[in-house]
Amino acid sequence: IDEVFNDPQVKHLNMAKEINTDPFGKTCLVNQPFNLNRTPNEFKQKPPKKGEHTKEILNELGIKDDEILVDLDYQEDSTADADINIVMTQDLDLIEIQGTAEECPFSQEQLTEIVSKASSSIKEIVAIQKQAVEG
Repeated sequence: IDEVFNDPQVKHLNMAKEINTDPFGKTCLVNQPFNLNRTPNEFKQKPPKKGEHTKEILNELGIKDDEILVDLDYQEDSTADADINIVMTQDLDLIEIQGTAEECPFSQEQLTEIVSKASSSIKEIVAIQKQAVEG
């Protein structure tokens, strides 16, 4: 790692940035490997603290033989008719929905049911995480 941060090209391009990561002190991070005139390469925020982004939760769902499945294992995922990933906050606000009809299309009604099941599943996950953190 020291070799990377001390490389003349890395220094010339200002790719290594030292930032303060309170309460842990300073650390060096790698920035983008190029400079743009109108959009300078800078870190706009500090790296997350431990547990800071556990509020954002990914839930993988799928459809197999017209049944909506939550938290697919590999076998279910690899044979699903549709593969859907949903990311929500702990308040169940949507961050991302990504879905692919692998074998056959799915309906808007099925998508609505999928989002509903994801919300229920994520709500349970958030409760488990809070219990684990708070003790």
